[in-house]
Amino acid sequence: MEFPDLGAHCSEPSCQRLDFLPLKCDACSGIFCADHVAYAQHHCGSAYQKDIQVPVCPLCNVPVPVARGEPPDRAVGEHIDRDCRSDPAQYICFLYLLHQTAAEDLCTLYSTIQIIHRTAFLV
Repeated sequence: MEFPDLGAHCSEPSCQRLDFLPLKCDACSGIFCADHVAYAQHHCGSAYQKDIQVPVCPLCNVPVPVARGEPPDRAVGEHIDRDCRSDPAQYICFLYLLHQTAAEDLCTLYSTIQIIHRTAFLV
């Protein structure tokens, strides 16, 4: 005796296995066998909506928040440019500031260097 309505075929085109305990993908709502239910296994196009990861700054090891749908590389780059408190990021900021203030008088330049030097050691 066969049960034609029992189970479902895997939605992965290369598999199509009849599975009696099929699993539904929570991102794309496709029906898959146990081998293909993972996002990477069935190349889920909606995985970005569910597979949320928080990137970590490679310089200061601080988690960088990323808005949904935004590339994590851009958020980490903006963090390094603006908020990163590591020595290399501070040095790059110092060189940029030094280049920008080169036309100003030496008193202003000297006070700027003192402020940067003090804040670099406060971290």
